[in-house]
Order: sequence, then C-alpha cells, then structure tokens
Amino acid sequence: MLFRSGCGVEARAAGAHWALGSEDWLRRLGAEIPSQLQIIGGCYVAKDRECRGAFQIHRVARPGARALVKRLKALGPVLVSTGDHARNAPEFQQWFGSELEAAFSESPFDKMRRIQALQAAGRRVAMTGDGLNDAGALRQADVGIALVESTAAFSPASDVIIEAKNLAKLSELLEYARRVSKVVRRGFLLSAAYNAVGIGIAVGGKLSPLVCAILMPLSSASVVVFTAMAARWEARRTFGEQSEISTIEQNRMSGRQESERDGIGRNMDKGREAREAHA
Repeated sequence: MLFRSGCGVEARAAGAHWALGSEDWLRRLGAEIPSQLQIIGGCYVAKDRECRGAFQIHRVARPGARALVKRLKALGPVLVSTGDHARNAPEFQQWFGSELEAAFSESPFDKMRRIQALQAAGRRVAMTGDGLNDAGALRQADVGIALVESTAAFSPASDVIIEAKNLAKLSELLEYARRVSKVVRRGFLLSAAYNAVGIGIAVGGKLSPLVCAILMPLSSASVVVFTAMAARWEARRTFGEQSEISTIEQNRMSGRQESERDGIGRNMDKGREAREAHA
C-alpha cells in the first residue's frame, strides 16, 4: 500500500491495481470518471485504471467558524487554501461568507509555495491546519498552528497546538500573542533602564562592589517577575478569568484520573502477586 500525500492511496491486491482518491489524481493515473459519478466532494475508487465507484463526503463547518473568520479579518487578510475541488465553492461560501478569498485543488506543495510567495512579498504568515497534509505548510509559515482533536494525539510539528473545540478562540490567541510581545519589549526597556541607572551609580562610586553584586541579579529577577505577572494579567484580560478557572479544573481532573489509573494499576499488580503466591 502506498499513500500519495494530498492525492489518495494505491495498492495491489488480488492481482489488480487499486486506487482510492481524488478525481484529479485518478485522471492523472489514466482512469476515466463517468459523468454520472462526478459528484461534489467525491472520493473515487478505480481498479486497473477503471473507475468502479465513488463516495460522497458530507462535511459540516466547525461551530463558530464564520464568526471566527470575521474576527480574523479584522487582524489581517484571510485566505482558505484547500484541496477540495472548485465545485465546493458554494459550500465554502455558505460556511464562511461570499467575501472570503479561497484557493481550491491545492496540494500540500501548493500550500507551501503559496506561503513562500507571501513571505517573499514581505508578509508574515500564520497557518492553521488540521492534518498531516498541512505539515509542510505549518513548518514553512512564520507561525504554524496545528488543530487537533486531542492534544495527547499525534500532531504535525508546529509552533502552537490547539484543540479543535477551542478553534473559536484562535483570534483571541493571536491577540494574546501580540499583547505578550509588547510585554516582552517593555521588559527589555525596563532592564535597559535599570542597568543604565545602575551603571551611572557604579561609575560614580556611590555603591560598594558587594551591593552591586547583589543588585545585578535582582535586575534579572525583577524583569522575570514583571514579565510573568504582566503576561498573566494579559491572559485574564484576553480570555477572562473563567478560562483560567476551567484550565485549572481540567488539570485537577486530569491529575485525579491519573491517580485513579495508578490505583487501579496497583490493585491489579497486588491481585496478580496474590494469585502467583497462591499458585
């Protein structure tokens, strides 16, 4: 069995060549698609380069997708790059609005080249993808955001991993990143001002070397404390206190579940030891 990224899968079985994938890919393999099988969002099956059937894939947009796109457009231009056929354009317009710019029939390499073209034009690109087909584009982007059903599951390399249920908070996440970037810059300014004052005092000989040795690490500590507290305040400002409480509660639940699993494991070990001793 051989997987073709962005195309489909092919294999040899029972002495025949089988292919399962997109319409364009099967045509490149030499298979003819009957007009009665040319369906929207179809996945086609071919045996020995002869189309034998098709599946129609029904999808729904994630909750809050249209409102999210509207908020993202307030931060900058938004482009949807998809491997779906252009026949799916009405479906995308229904999900995201008719004004959204979209590129169809894009392979993983097309997505990478599109990002490279934007970067060559001086744009900074954030890419959000939910599949391994997007791994190359996520890596090429200035900021790669992987969308996964569970953070414990395998996901492509990226700068940010966000659970699918939190997709609606993507615009808030980007806004939080901008605010924290400003916090870091303020931290640098604070450090520079602290050191400028300290150097002036040290040159004037107004402090002993011992006091200077104590104040120097305190400058680093003060910058770290300022940055941590300011970032925490920005998180509350962006996501609200309820989000922080939910995160803490999730961590507690996770810890409780791990403890329960550990307890079950210990009980099973004790039971196994008892049976072995009885034997």
